[in-house]
Parts: sequence; structure tokens; C-alpha cells
Amino acid sequence: MARDIGLRQEEGSSLNNLGVAHYFLGEYEKAIDYLEQTLAMARDIGDLKGEADSLGNLGSAYLSLGQYQKAIDYHQENLDIARKIDDHQGEANSLNNLGLAYQSINQPTQAIKKPLNGATSPLPPISPITIA
Repeated sequence: MARDIGLRQEEGSSLNNLGVAHYFLGEYEKAIDYLEQTLAMARDIGDLKGEADSLGNLGSAYLSLGQYQKAIDYHQENLDIARKIDDHQGEANSLNNLGLAYQSINQPTQAIKKPLNGATSPLPPISPITIA
């Protein structure tokens, strides 16, 4: 319906939520399909918060698939945008997820050192995936 009436941000939110649903069902490849659409749409309309959320959710999906470097890359992009737009919750989520990814590849020191470089504030509680 959002697509029919031209509400691109709402359409992106709906696609994100479909991706999240597939993620929680363990259908990571389907989740990635929806989340990549969400990311493209967010970039197309200049929605930085939507872009950051999509990047974080893609990182979580790739982490669940064991594709750790891809997960790290997506979570790092998420962190960069979260800091740019002063999204402290997004920053906390990114840092947590980067830590999980680095821990998964047995690089716990990277989980501590690299992501904290440039931290801007005390961080709130974390969530592994963002529902729009």
C-alpha cells in the first residue's frame, strides 16, 4: 500500500520489518533480500536513520550466517552513520554488534579497541536488530 501512494520512507520501513520477520524466523537469506531493498531505498531518498538501521540489520543477518567480515563491514558503516547523526542508541547497537562479530572471529581486542575509537557519549542499552 505504501508503494501505491508514493510513501517511500514508509515503504522502506515495511520492507525492513519484513526483513526483520524473516531474520527472527531464521530465514537469513530472505531477510537479506528485504534488507538490501530497504538499504537501497533509504539511500535513494536520503534517509540516514533508515540507512543506518538497514546496515545494522544486514550486519546482524550476515553475522547469523557466519559471514563475519561482511557483518563487520555493515556494522562499521552503521556505526559511522549513527555517530554522524548523533543516534546514541544506534551507536550502542553498532558497538555491541561489532563486538559480537569480532568475538566470533576470535579477535576480542578488536572488539574493544577499534569500535570505541571516536565514541562520543555514554551508551544506552543495546538491541541486536532494529524494528522500524
